[in-house]
Amino acid sequence: MNYPQSLEYVYSLESFGIKLGLERIKFLLKKFGNPEKKMKIIHVAGTNGKGSVCAMLGSIIGEKYRVGRYTSPNLVDVRERITINGRMISKNDFSRIMTKVKKINVPSCFGHPTFFETLTAVALKYFREKNVDFAVLEVGLGGRLDATNIMKPLVSVITNVSMEHENILGSSLEKIANEKAGIIKKNVPVVTSAENKKVLGVIKKVCRRKKCKLVDVSRIRIEREEYNLDGQTFNIRTGKHIYSNLRIPLLGKHQLVNAATALSAIELLNVFSENNVRKGFSKTSWPGRLEIINRNPLIVVDGAHNPDSMRKLGKAVKEYFNYDKLILVLGILSDKNIKKMVKIISPLPDRIIITKPDSERAADPEIIKNEAEKYIRTVVVKDNVKNALDYAKSIAKKNDMILITGSLYTVGDVKKAIKQ
Repeated sequence: MNYPQSLEYVYSLESFGIKLGLERIKFLLKKFGNPEKKMKIIHVAGTNGKGSVCAMLGSIIGEKYRVGRYTSPNLVDVRERITINGRMISKNDFSRIMTKVKKINVPSCFGHPTFFETLTAVALKYFREKNVDFAVLEVGLGGRLDATNIMKPLVSVITNVSMEHENILGSSLEKIANEKAGIIKKNVPVVTSAENKKVLGVIKKVCRRKKCKLVDVSRIRIEREEYNLDGQTFNIRTGKHIYSNLRIPLLGKHQLVNAATALSAIELLNVFSENNVRKGFSKTSWPGRLEIINRNPLIVVDGAHNPDSMRKLGKAVKEYFNYDKLILVLGILSDKNIKKMVKIISPLPDRIIITKPDSERAADPEIIKNEAEKYIRTVVVKDNVKNALDYAKSIAKKNDMILITGSLYTVGDVKKAIKQ
């Protein structure tokens, strides 16, 4: 297959939906000689923050080694998910390996590999071919039965855990935490930034059973020194070391917790200097997370897609930005907790523009509108993200702020509109 054909093929697999289970990915990787067994891997699960932690880990490790990073979802280009030292997999490599995956006849009793499983196989085969020194893998959904959970890593990381995908992962925090804790392997150290006592209880119990050292990030001292729209400087005191005047070009207090989480994992690897850490943090790039894409008027995009991330977004907007009026562009997926998300974010804006991201899972804007009108009078619906953005820009005055959020798919559509 050429590149357009390989894209068409992999996106056609979205019709298989989400199918948790390890049979298909194990079969694919066995055909490739089990590349995951020949790599040093850091495995990252959690509800929010796992992508940011992966970005920081990749940046720090990349100061000294070749590091593959597999994350999801992508914003504009599917190849964003598979990078080595920040560079996307080439179109040639992507289509060449995708062709190999397509040719593998997975037994019909296992079912057809999904979109995510296929990309996971492509990523691991590619990382092995390119002889990466380390690979950082982000869990797609849950943990225990996620396609990335097929290897024994050097370190397992679990960021914060909150309610999400209840129809798949379970109806309580403990059940969801159990699924996330499914990435914990015997004698492999674990880092967690989970704050909820029930969640921590589940993680501690699994760590005791599997004889794993546990680093609890809530015990690490983090002090923010300065912050502006270009980033923030901070100090971290871990059990091993004091790091002063670290800097990340990412906004939000939650990113300091993510930084402490990444740093804890780096310390466990025991091969990186403070200079690697310092430089790696300063170069971290993670688009679509409190990202400023325009200064006049101020336009900010953020992929908040559940109640917990909406709460953090609201706090960060109040803390970091000055504006006269806030215009909110909101597009959410139908399988999210729309009621709670809208309730949390609605006190913030002066006007809301509801839209629909380019995804089969996108929620009907009228459903979101009905919720938003409970809290704010000025609610408008636009049929797609580009039209919503254009309308927001047409009504924004010089000192106003436009905030676009609700889903990474919504953010991706903004990026595509700007690119075009």
